[in-house]
Amino acid sequence: MVFQSMSRAARLGAGLVTLIAALAFAAGCGGSSYGGGGGGGGGACGGIYGPACPTPTPVAAADCSVSPAGNVTIDLNFGLAACVDKTYGSVLGFSTDNTHSQIIKIAAGSTVTFMATAQGPHTADELGSGGFPANDTNPATASAAGTDISAANFSTGTLNNGQSSAIYNAAVVGIYYFGCHFHYGSGMRTVLIVH
Repeated sequence: MVFQSMSRAARLGAGLVTLIAALAFAAGCGGSSYGGGGGGGGGACGGIYGPACPTPTPVAAADCSVSPAGNVTIDLNFGLAACVDKTYGSVLGFSTDNTHSQIIKIAAGSTVTFMATAQGPHTADELGSGGFPANDTNPATASAAGTDISAANFSTGTLNNGQSSAIYNAAVVGIYYFGCHFHYGSGMRTVLIVH
């Protein structure tokens, strides 16, 4: 009976607070683009889940690496789906089969050629060996044929669709982070491992 002893303004305020809390709870269960639902408001909460939202299941990390034999041609294709590698994180757009985004392991002594296959122009820029930087600051000037892909500021230069790079060397053992100068901010990156 406490509610009856409150003034009309206090009852109205308490009712509004209750309504806002209920709406906030419902909006929080409206779904998201992660794990289905989408949009906000009226998503999958309630119904079979009861009053609470289900917890989304995170995407499992995979092993995105491949080890092609011999000399290597790497396709540059921004249209490939990303792969979330368990060691290096998300990679996108570098592939030896033009089907899957990959981390590419290259035998030392091999040669490497890059080819822009779709959604170009592209570059393959060496970004160092300490992880993916925030930005691709490589000047994207084409390195001379025969340059090792480990060289500081190595780049294929701009490759338009259907265009191949010069032939480069992969002689220095190490882990090298690469990105596309044009699409790095959108996640086009990979790791090349010379072993």
